[in-house]
Amino acid sequence: MNPVALVGRDPELGLIASFLDRAAAGGGTLLFTGEPGVGKTALLDAAEEAAVGERLYLSHRTVAAHLYQIFPRLGITSRAALRDALDAMDRHDADRQSD
Repeated sequence: MNPVALVGRDPELGLIASFLDRAAAGGGTLLFTGEPGVGKTALLDAAEEAAVGERLYLSHRTVAAHLYQIFPRLGITSRAALRDALDAMDRHDADRQSD
């Protein structure tokens, strides 16, 4: 999922963040109301992403362990190889976007 910036929605995003803080301690219900087309779904998506982010914690050791397992399968055996692989991905993405 690609996060989308919600322009001019800082007050609502602040309320969502406050709600999530309170809900983490004692639960709660979040209700969105408004006319069609005002961005309720976008706010709901932002709330969902924030809630998942609050629950998800990955330590650097967890990330390192996963990278240690996957890098050899991708042919990445050094920092230079990682740099080259990321550069190749960037070029591939740029080529796809220009088509």
